[in-house]
Amino acid sequence: MIKIFLLLLVFVFLLSACVSPVAESSGFCIRDSDCVPSDCCHASACVSKSLAKNCAGVFCTQNCVPGSLDCGGSCACESKRCVAKNLFV
Repeated sequence: MIKIFLLLLVFVFLLSACVSPVAESSGFCIRDSDCVPSDCCHASACVSKSLAKNCAGVFCTQNCVPGSLDCGGSCACESKRCVAKNLFV
């Protein structure tokens, strides 16, 4: 009986480790303005403002890096998650 309980406990623990809440990955959002680039320079993803990096004093190149938000990309809120749109190709 104890073996079954321990096995069940391990299974539940492993199962919960596989599920990543939205708040940890991109943050919750309601509107597009809740979302910002995930990195200071050449970001390829977006996160909620609460998870934004402090980019004070960071200087970026003016290059349009493929797969990034550079040169026309933007952040949007879709299904309450921040997503990157129009990545530079």
